[in-house]
Amino acid sequence: MNTSESTLRRLPTLWAFGLGLSVIFGTTVFVKGKNHGFLQWRNLQLTHVTWKNLSAKTGAGVQLKWFITTRTERDKILPPPAYTGLFEAHLLSGETAKVESPLVKFSRAVKHLVKEGNLEGDFLLHVRVFQVEFEDGSVWNDDWNGPKPGDSDELRNTQSHEKVRRLSLERSKVVMQSPPTYSHRARTDAKTGVERPFDPKPQVEVVDAKAGKYALKWIGYDGKEKIVYYQRADAIDVVVAASVSRDADGNYLYTYEVQNLSSSSTSLSHYILQNFAADSRPFEIDGKRTNNQDLRGLNAFRKLPPDGTARNLEDMAIGQMSDFIPPFKNGTWISFAPLPAFTPPIAPGRTLTVKLLSSAPPGLVGCRVTGGDLTLKGAGEHMPSELEAVIPGYDEFPIGTTIGPVTDLKSLSTRASLSRIREQLPLFEKLGWMTSSARNWYDNKLHMQDWGLVLEQAQADLKAERITTEVLAILQGVKDSP
Repeated sequence: MNTSESTLRRLPTLWAFGLGLSVIFGTTVFVKGKNHGFLQWRNLQLTHVTWKNLSAKTGAGVQLKWFITTRTERDKILPPPAYTGLFEAHLLSGETAKVESPLVKFSRAVKHLVKEGNLEGDFLLHVRVFQVEFEDGSVWNDDWNGPKPGDSDELRNTQSHEKVRRLSLERSKVVMQSPPTYSHRARTDAKTGVERPFDPKPQVEVVDAKAGKYALKWIGYDGKEKIVYYQRADAIDVVVAASVSRDADGNYLYTYEVQNLSSSSTSLSHYILQNFAADSRPFEIDGKRTNNQDLRGLNAFRKLPPDGTARNLEDMAIGQMSDFIPPFKNGTWISFAPLPAFTPPIAPGRTLTVKLLSSAPPGLVGCRVTGGDLTLKGAGEHMPSELEAVIPGYDEFPIGTTIGPVTDLKSLSTRASLSRIREQLPLFEKLGWMTSSARNWYDNKLHMQDWGLVLEQAQADLKAERITTEVLAILQGVKDSP
């Protein structure tokens, strides 16, 4: 601890953590706030901490908490408490070591108590261990009612050893079956010229259920069996991982790793991404930059002048889904479709990387994919309408949630943005973007006034795989917005 020696006594620097009776929380410092008290607080900082591991387990990381009370009411916290991020403290059982901690300036803790530049009263600064993580994955946390000094309870295991795992896009639940009822057709007898009704016998047969291949069969007007082979669009397992960075102009660069999992039966044939920003521009695909000619299929860029002699991406079709199609009516949906010339194909086990540039911060958006060749090869006549009706259409496309540009987020206040994120936390956990223990922490702490500490914790959680890049991007988007 670095303090002003003329006004403050030096804080003890020996800390300990452990189990049961061995958990020691921290220290308390008395500071007189009369007259120039705020100057004393300004000089009070934490830079290093000496730890002693009293437990039988190996320590991995520690997080500190500090708060202010008056000398007479020690149980009444004045401003909201503040926290460091989780920082490394690798100690074997019984080991003592001095480690560098995140720099803490305690003047922040009393700024709400300062009036006209003065701090009047006698105050106590309490510094505590908020959370300890052990190498075996177990955790003690003050907010989770873990054991306090004098208690006999064992350390509460909060399942913090859990790691995030993004969910794959949800497959369609549509079942394709032969039409239960249908109309007879009529054909003209070549000899008599008389129309005679006949039974077309429309039916759906499974060719390969895992690969999503079906045969649509019926009896044609010539009396022969007709077959159109159908490839379901959802015979594919895809996970989308999204991250965000900023370019030199302050724009958001979105990177999507579209992973066709090895459990898939087909190659990726479409990645379709929703956004809510007019300036969302496909920037790069698999390391190749786009030019204006590549974006002719997007309404926002259709009238841009050529910036080259030809397309940069001859093997990728970039288009816009019509908002007349119900699943794509909200926002703008950009489709990325590898053409036959695209090599190698996005087969099971491969990943397509798509980058998008926009001035809008990240929010929740939808995404869809398709797998396999969806082209239907005709049989020389129209199939019965009842058979055509069993084809699922766009609702068959696997669907998921990712992050993307949302212009409306620019106008939200920080308070409104944090409230919105707190409402989304259950969804983050459901999507595999956040562990349950991390969700509890952010649900409790997103009201904190020191936003930098939340982001510091988010960086630590990302490294420990308690949150994903999507969550970090959304949190950073709140900090970056005006």
